[in-house]
Amino acid sequence: MHGRRRDRPFVLRRTQAIFFVATFVAYLVMATVLAMIARAAGASTFGEGLVLGLLTGFAFVALQAMVNAIYEGRGRWIVRANGGIGIIGHTVMAVIVTTWA
Repeated sequence: MHGRRRDRPFVLRRTQAIFFVATFVAYLVMATVLAMIARAAGASTFGEGLVLGLLTGFAFVALQAMVNAIYEGRGRWIVRANGGIGIIGHTVMAVIVTTWA
């Protein structure tokens, strides 16, 4: 039993590292797809990136957060939190990928 306790912090650290790596890869894929959408739409200015980010953040992240919360039986606060973070994240990503020289 004592040996398992020593192993447990290693497992937790390894699991936490996997979370960060998976998050990084997911956001990298999202930014790549967002850049492809921006290029296809011809968006290349700050304002166009702002609009693109707000629209994709709302349509792809906030609405998905709402659907998830409905099926999970969670309240509006989780939709606002997750949806708001998604909108902000997509807006920042879209501005970066549209203005990137």
